[in-house]
Amino acid sequence: MTGDLGVTLKKSIAMLVFMVLAVLPVSALQDADSVNEAGIRSARARWNRAVEKRDAAALRDLLSETYHGAGGFGHAASPDAVFAAGVSLFSQRPDLVYVFRPTRIRVVAEHGIASEFGEWTEHWTEPSGLTRMRGTYYVMWRFVGGRWLIEAEVNVPESCTGSDYCKPLRPKP
Repeated sequence: MTGDLGVTLKKSIAMLVFMVLAVLPVSALQDADSVNEAGIRSARARWNRAVEKRDAAALRDLLSETYHGAGGFGHAASPDAVFAAGVSLFSQRPDLVYVFRPTRIRVVAEHGIASEFGEWTEHWTEPSGLTRMRGTYYVMWRFVGGRWLIEAEVNVPESCTGSDYCKPLRPKP
């Protein structure tokens, strides 16, 4: 009987080891982005969650060290500049809702780059009322160390309605 118990125990241990080894690669992949459209969508979802949670550090973590961005806000030339801008924006606009929605993603996996085109919306309350903005954006992503990072982006505001924030700028004489 001891012999049967030993064989059963060895089979059980072998099965357990097999199951752990089979699941390990799957769980490891869950921590890294995939080199395809799903990987970009996952990174974009993390960006939107970071904005929702007012987490400027999480925004910075999604940017490459050579990041450059431009838009109606001006421009930012580093992840640290985006972090500082995020901290300031979240402080000034505590009710900010700002969401990016990809409409087209193209991945060039063999070169570790991708493009994302989409629409963004945001709204927040100013002293003069609710502000609503929307526009389009274009992002270049780079796959670095198992993660998609934003290398460059352009955000173009196309409409602004509501508060005094949206009043046209008057040229200085």
